[in-house]
Amino acid sequence: MPSEGEQDRQASESSDEGDTFACGTPEDSDIYRVGLWHEGSRVRVAFVDAFPAPPQLYDNTWIISITDLDGVPLNDAGVEVLPSMPIHGHKGSVPSEVRSMEQPGQYQLDPVYLAMAGLWAVELRITETDALAHDTVTFTFCIEP
Repeated sequence: MPSEGEQDRQASESSDEGDTFACGTPEDSDIYRVGLWHEGSRVRVAFVDAFPAPPQLYDNTWIISITDLDGVPLNDAGVEVLPSMPIHGHKGSVPSEVRSMEQPGQYQLDPVYLAMAGLWAVELRITETDALAHDTVTFTFCIEP
């Protein structure tokens, strides 16, 4: 019969395996914070705010800033929001509306709909105003049940 400490370790491993199945490893996801950013080959996208924060199940509203790599805000950029669950192999089903904010280079994405618990990758496809230049940035979050 396993000792009490061994039982605790086994219970912990079982719980960790469930988390691993739902979200991969901790390195697979971002930890939300204001200012969290990712760069593509042409743009940097950063979180200005999120409601709720950190992102949770169902409707989320994200406010992001988009700049070029020199920090110049990109106004009038096209933003396509493409959530997916890489572990399950399916895409999100609710389209996001993207609105330019008053602050240069800021955009509101609403809703960013995350329909179930697990690992979500939210790809943002950014098209600059000349419509020829584009880039992709992806934020990945583990959404708790």
